[in-house]
Amino acid sequence: MKTYSVKQADITRSWWLVDAEGIPLGRLAAEVAKILKGKNKPIYTTHLDVGDNVIVVNADKVALTGNKLQKKIYYRHSGYPGGLKEIPYEVLIKHFTSSYSAARAALLDAAGSLMLEEGYAAVTSRRVAARAELKPQLVHYYFRAMDDLFIEVFRRRAEQDLPRFEQAIAEDGSLRNLWRLNADPRGARFTIEFMALANHRKAIRAETPLSWEIRWAS
Repeated sequence: MKTYSVKQADITRSWWLVDAEGIPLGRLAAEVAKILKGKNKPIYTTHLDVGDNVIVVNADKVALTGNKLQKKIYYRHSGYPGGLKEIPYEVLIKHFTSSYSAARAALLDAAGSLMLEEGYAAVTSRRVAARAELKPQLVHYYFRAMDDLFIEVFRRRAEQDLPRFEQAIAEDGSLRNLWRLNADPRGARFTIEFMALANHRKAIRAETPLSWEIRWAS
């Protein structure tokens, strides 16, 4: 019987979505590390990276037992004398969650403005990052693919329009106000760009009717 040795061609990678809400920090880190290293696979070997990709959501809602929220300290050192820095976990998590939401919102704003000004073809990771004054790598940090970025821009636009549509219907019950909203040049341009984008992107094509269904059902 021959000993099986895994080859690079045998490695298949999956995506894991982990909800961190209510999970103890240490247990979460151990399980995620196991998936990243590939120790949950029968083909695990030490000299090859056989792990999967992991996305952790609700990381700011992870559970810390006891009084670790106040007493857990993270350390970093600049490498120079006196360069030791201490950051409490409570301060660290607030910093990262606030900067995360701000950077993500800036990327969505930049993508939306580029679509309205130059069309969807101008929305590239470099252009979006330059408009948001962020590094291009952050685009794919927050959005796995450009389709995910387009979908989030579309969803946010739909969520912003929903209260306006509800107010227009509630005012007099006629379709005149709805027509005025749909005739808005900025909104019409946005809709046309997404219709054109949906012609050759399946993910956008699947998202468009779903958004309109939610809008009118509400």
